[in-house]
Amino acid sequence: MNNLGKFLLEQVRFEEAEEILGRLMERASSKSKADKVHPAVLALFQQNYGSLLMLTGRPMEAETALLESYGTLRLHRGDAYLHTKRALKKIVDLYESLDQSERAAEYRSRLPPSSQEGPR
Repeated sequence: MNNLGKFLLEQVRFEEAEEILGRLMERASSKSKADKVHPAVLALFQQNYGSLLMLTGRPMEAETALLESYGTLRLHRGDAYLHTKRALKKIVDLYESLDQSERAAEYRSRLPPSSQEGPR
């Protein structure tokens, strides 16, 4: 479901992506033992959901999802993990889009030098 949601997001089919990713978040966050996923996997879902929220003009909700995703990935996978760096970059992008340059700089300083420059 995550891959389908991400695909729909990339195809700018936001309504469908939100339906899929929202359902995935609900299911993955469920207390049901059958639906439980590792926290790092849930963080990947949150990262895609945060991207969707950014793109659909809901920056405060996106901030929550992205910060939680970053914190969980950092805890369970470490700073060098590709998706941890991606979550961090998305946080920087979010704060830049909100003209919060100090917050953007705070998170940008956590990026490895090779991740701080180049195309977005």
